[in-house]
Amino acid sequence: MRVRTAARPSKNHKTSELYKFAKIIAELLYFFIGLHKKLFLNAIARMNNEYGSEVNTDMFTYVVDFVSDPSADMSYVRAYIQATGHVTFQIPGLGIELEMKRNERLYFHETETGVSCKYTMDQIRALTNRAGLNLTDKWTDDQHHAVICRCVKDVNV
Repeated sequence: MRVRTAARPSKNHKTSELYKFAKIIAELLYFFIGLHKKLFLNAIARMNNEYGSEVNTDMFTYVVDFVSDPSADMSYVRAYIQATGHVTFQIPGLGIELEMKRNERLYFHETETGVSCKYTMDQIRALTNRAGLNLTDKWTDDQHHAVICRCVKDVNV
């Protein structure tokens, strides 16, 4: 299993703060990763049981990335399994054969944009502004890991 962060430290204060945030998220992921990995492996076990395939989970590495793009409106966690070598297997119940090259990724969600979005306060403000909302109050824990926001729609009378 690997946990990687896509953000890199720089001289830019905002980017440096994102990197620190990414490291905190990565540390939290190590704590919670066991359950998520079991869910991914369960998806393969179900495919093996329900569709007659014989996918060997030892042929994959479980990978989690924390992706943070300062120009984007969100950061997210992306999880996938990656083939450790060339892999070919039949899925008889679906009538297909799946071939994966070394390092090719298999996602168990609809897009590469991840399954668990994370936002900084600047990103939350940008999202609320784009939605035409005014962020009036926020409450957070001491470590700023979670936030509850109150937003109101500006009404022109």
